[in-house]
Amino acid sequence: MARVKSIQDNDYIISVNNTRHLLDLGFKHDETEEKYVYYFPALRHEKITVLHGRIIAYIDTNKIQIDVIDNNATPYAPFYNIECGNYDTIMNKINKAILNEFRKLKIVKGKDRTNENQHKEVN
Repeated sequence: MARVKSIQDNDYIISVNNTRHLLDLGFKHDETEEKYVYYFPALRHEKITVLHGRIIAYIDTNKIQIDVIDNNATPYAPFYNIECGNYDTIMNKINKAILNEFRKLKIVKGKDRTNENQHKEVN
């Protein structure tokens, strides 16, 4: 089985990125910054959510940020350091949950960072 790739290696965008649309999708406005936050269960164990996904959408750009946190609001380390340890089974489940939410929210993959960087080097 191939190593799991991090979803964070890609840029994702939300096509309709205005206040009304984000609120209709279930995002909550974060008044401390100009952003909208959406929480969803990323991993369950025996019907209890043990890891939460957090999608942050910024109004000034179409880009989104994805985080995975535990019940103490602590970032889930294997999501950010995917090369450390053997978490492939769990990471596959988390990535599947994230991609399912992306489909529901109409979040799509943006430009590939590696192609973008290669293009810059040529010019």
